[in-house]
Amino acid sequence: RAVTALYEPGSTFKLITLAAAFDQRIVRPEELFDCENGAVYLAGHRIRDHRPFGLLTVSNILALSSDVGAIKIALKLGAPKFYDYIRAFGFGQLTGVDLPGESKGLLRRLENWSAISIGSISMGQEVGVTPIQLISAVSAIANGGVLYRPHVVGGLRRDNRALPREAVLTPVEPRRVIQPETAATLRRLMEGVILNGTGTLAHLDGWTAAGKTGSAQKIDPSTGRYSHTQLIASFTGFAPINNPAVSILVSFDSPVGQHEGGQVAAPVFKRIAEQVLAYLDVPRDLPVEPQLIQVAYKDRNASNLAALSDLTPIDFAALPDLPQAESSGTNARRAMDKAPAMTVAVDEGSDIPVPDFSGKTMREVTETCLKLGLDPFLVG
Repeated sequence: RAVTALYEPGSTFKLITLAAAFDQRIVRPEELFDCENGAVYLAGHRIRDHRPFGLLTVSNILALSSDVGAIKIALKLGAPKFYDYIRAFGFGQLTGVDLPGESKGLLRRLENWSAISIGSISMGQEVGVTPIQLISAVSAIANGGVLYRPHVVGGLRRDNRALPREAVLTPVEPRRVIQPETAATLRRLMEGVILNGTGTLAHLDGWTAAGKTGSAQKIDPSTGRYSHTQLIASFTGFAPINNPAVSILVSFDSPVGQHEGGQVAAPVFKRIAEQVLAYLDVPRDLPVEPQLIQVAYKDRNASNLAALSDLTPIDFAALPDLPQAESSGTNARRAMDKAPAMTVAVDEGSDIPVPDFSGKTMREVTETCLKLGLDPFLVG
């Protein structure tokens, strides 16, 4: 599905709109646009925003995902330049990834655009993309404006001997699609989406991140019009900001209940990113939440050590990843009530001898910690 599924990207495509406008230097991040209280007329058609906005800076147009603001920026850019940048980012053509059945997406030629096409495409409608195309474009922003061919296979080997590369694995020279200054500006604005925009639920513990939410209406086959109930909710981004290690795209097809990208896709981005970055040993560039760095260094006694011989095995796979807020708060209060009199809170700078847990199972880590008087806090 990552290479064959075709869908309208919605507001995540505003990244391409702003990338083109910044690269052509026709807008500045602090430039103000009148979003006309949530509605704009284009070629006689009224296009409504998801919320009524007044004056917004370009930064806030992205952070708050204003459709009217994106349309006005695209109109200032012009259809020919906009089309050129869309093509440059790889939309409407194959990425060349080494997987079968790739779709080239759907991007009509410029001469076939209607009077409202520039407005629709600027906010991610009237254009069909594949997930691999979108994540490649987002990765180009993370890579300082350079677009690489995505690949799955890094090389072919047999008995420690490198085999000749097949055609699909032949290295392709990466190409620059936007200037490094443009990519840096976009990364800063995408960070604003997470810090104070529609993607606050994607905020990572310990790493900076940049992203963009998307909520695209699907076409209702029975009417041929956009559905008010069926949407594709998505979030795409990368982390850390200054030295990106991973790009992630989360997409939900027709979520039930909460259906905005910032509500359902952003939290999944957070959970995946935090586990992957930790797995890759990517250095943190933000202070970690206090609960993650505090440990209780408890007074050991004979009864505690004796109890370890009859430790009940715990099936961590059966435990929910995210306990409910009420139960976690209750458990925390109960733990505080039962805590021993001698407890020391230790921050990152303090010294506690901790053994090497590399390659250990969670059960082994837990048993060893308890024997040492350490209270482990398991993440992921």
